Amino acid sequence: MAVKVIEESRVSPPQHSTPPETSLPLTFFDVIWVVMPPVKRLFFYEFHHSNQHFIETVLPHMKHSLSQALQLFYPFAGHLVTPDPHDSVPEIAYSDGDSITLTVAETDFDFQHLSAHHARDVTDFFPLVPKLGSQLLALQVTLFPNSGIAVGITNSHVVADGKITTHFVKYWASLCKLLTHNPLVPPLISESSVFPFFDRSVVDDPKGLDKLYLKQAREFEELIKSYRVANSLTPVAPSDKVRATFVLGSVEIEKLKQWVTSEIKSRSSSSSSSDTEFHVSTFVVVCACVWVCWTKSKRDEDGERLFFGFTGDFRGRLDPPLPEFYFGNCVISCAVEANKRDIIGEDGMVVAAELIGRKIQELNKQRKMEGGETYISNMCSVLRSGAKGLSVAGSPKFKVYETDFGWGRPRKVEVVSIEDSGAISLSESRDDENGGVEVGLVLSKLEMDCFASQFEGTLESVTD
Repeated sequence: MAVKVIEESRVSPPQHSTPPETSLPLTFFDVIWVVMPPVKRLFFYEFHHSNQHFIETVLPHMKHSLSQALQLFYPFAGHLVTPDPHDSVPEIAYSDGDSITLTVAETDFDFQHLSAHHARDVTDFFPLVPKLGSQLLALQVTLFPNSGIAVGITNSHVVADGKITTHFVKYWASLCKLLTHNPLVPPLISESSVFPFFDRSVVDDPKGLDKLYLKQAREFEELIKSYRVANSLTPVAPSDKVRATFVLGSVEIEKLKQWVTSEIKSRSSSSSSSDTEFHVSTFVVVCACVWVCWTKSKRDEDGERLFFGFTGDFRGRLDPPLPEFYFGNCVISCAVEANKRDIIGEDGMVVAAELIGRKIQELNKQRKMEGGETYISNMCSVLRSGAKGLSVAGSPKFKVYETDFGWGRPRKVEVVSIEDSGAISLSESRDDENGGVEVGLVLSKLEMDCFASQFEGTLESVTD
């Protein structure tokens, strides 16, 4: 199987449609991502036409709509600069005419196989996402003749978080869909509700967290590298690693919520603590279930320290809150720790759910980044402790299956970069619109088989 590049082009916003020259200074929400690897995502679409039909009929619409979308989201076409390496925080610089790379390729890979849920070799996905280089965003469209299309997106997290990146991609797709259905009418940028908000002055930083985080980020980068080596999370995966997707339906999730809630109430009734209430959400029970099954699939010694990490959108949590589509990063990473014996024990899922739920409860009470000075140093402490763990990429709230370029909803969406980070990916379920969740993960073949068995057994025991 092979991937062959057909065309490589540069796409810019329409000439003179953006500020001629501008820069966005990084905030303390952004700077930690300077040292993190790029995010890679794939959207698979069924498309039963020839390559020639795509190139002659569809590709011009994709390019034109991409240019129009970049008119609103022009920082994606910019680049990262450091005006003064000794005194300044980096910034995103954009000049009129800056562009992003759009690669068109073809492959003889099996579309149905790659866009399924079952275990597939991780290396098969690498040629379908573009390399980033010095850019902040790169795109690749790979054609599976007469069967499908894969739209690959690689972006630096430093320019924007997942909320904004997926907002951009869905906006691009919506413009492309308009052109596809009516090519004689150019897409209009008329909905002010989708406009990104660029003013960085709304992020209050009286304590100088941006420079503090930038200094601490280098230590964090080295600890992350060491962690990946120790846990076999290398940029080029061993050949025995596979990628698979597991689905929790809305009915199963509701039963998990009821079971966890009942167990926690039972435990708290015999406890003297009065602080026992927290929200048993879909996120809490899905993450707890996956953390337990993932831990049981590992072949490590009991008694090890574990952590589970996730991010929370802080736009609405700040006081005053930031606009919904504030352009940049506005997420805070959280981590909970536990002993492995507690997570794999009889009450493991309840323990996991309670830890995650209470951490979210703490996060919801924050308004001014209390304790922000120790945010990155705390993460460094977790990594230095030798704890092994799991983190989350993506969110069901992003609604990635609404990304329609005019060919219908995606058949499958994959976060390819979880192979690099060791995270799990979360999205809404394509086929259960009542609240189902898809979980993507990468493990060795043996561990994936074990995880599948644990996952099935857990759901049967809790939801019967």
